Amino acid sequence: MASLQDGIKCGELFDIAYSSACHWGVEEYFLGLAPRKGDFIGHGIGLDANEPPILFKKSNFVLRSNFVVTIEIHLTHPQHGAVKLEDMVLIKENSCEILSVTERELFSV
Repeated sequence: MASLQDGIKCGELFDIAYSSACHWGVEEYFLGLAPRKGDFIGHGIGLDANEPPILFKKSNFVLRSNFVVTIEIHLTHPQHGAVKLEDMVLIKENSCEILSVTERELFSV
């Protein structure tokens, strides 16, 4: 979230998220399990619920102020299950604002 701001490329955000997963030793579980791993960490929100930009590894699309995107990070462990975090975020010039109002507590389904 700290990297979300005007001027960052979607691919850069993906790389930051993946690097963080590597740092914490969970890259094997990042965005699911092989061979069915996800390939994006978020997307735009506007007139439709899922629209461009798509935040994927090779995207050169640049986020700009006042864009609203989702950040969807999930980890899937074969024995322990999955956790998914999804936030709606307003991109600002030098920061972002989390628009989601969901509490930050762990719950099981």
